Amino acid sequence: MITELLGHKDYLCILLALRKRKGLRFSEIQKELELKPAQVDRALKFLRAGLWVIPRIVPTKGGRILVEYELSKRGECFLSVVVDSLRNAVKNVAILGASARQEVQSLYL
Repeated sequence: MITELLGHKDYLCILLALRKRKGLRFSEIQKELELKPAQVDRALKFLRAGLWVIPRIVPTKGGRILVEYELSKRGECFLSVVVDSLRNAVKNVAILGASARQEVQSLYL
């Protein structure tokens, strides 16, 4: 399951977005990451099934029900390891090269 997660940049980007901002709705994830609805839907299904994210139901005054997604404890733990690894990769710019460094930095900054 972790290898599949690491193999999909969209999945990882959604987790990192939820790390930055707690409680994002589907449309907010889509806009912030400039993804297509099908990409967000596929990623959220995978992330929910793996217990990486938790959907929260938020009632509104108008009677509408909103769903916001948050990182689970499992997702938080996974990201702490990933972000540490990304930071170590950026430190090794001589080995990575500038373009790889920029790509890695864009994921977590």
